Amino acid sequence: MDIFTPWNNNDILAIGYGMTGNIHTDSFKMINIHLWDWNSLFTLHNKTGYVCLLAMVSAYCIGLKQANQWVNKKARQDRLKSIRNT
Repeated sequence: MDIFTPWNNNDILAIGYGMTGNIHTDSFKMINIHLWDWNSLFTLHNKTGYVCLLAMVSAYCIGLKQANQWVNKKARQDRLKSIRNT
């Protein structure tokens, strides 16, 4: 289940609002207790989602760069080993 899509589409009907298991949902608390409006709530969730996406892409790119360096180092070591053995 993609929990980001309803927030990204501003789909109020798909967002949990009210009570679940005798506990008020977070969206209910933000709107009724902290007096946020729906637009602020959608904006907060969208910004958080995009920041998380940026962090994941950054970590992935750093991992690719590091893996590429390890592969190049291993290939260099293998070439030196084969040169020394001949």
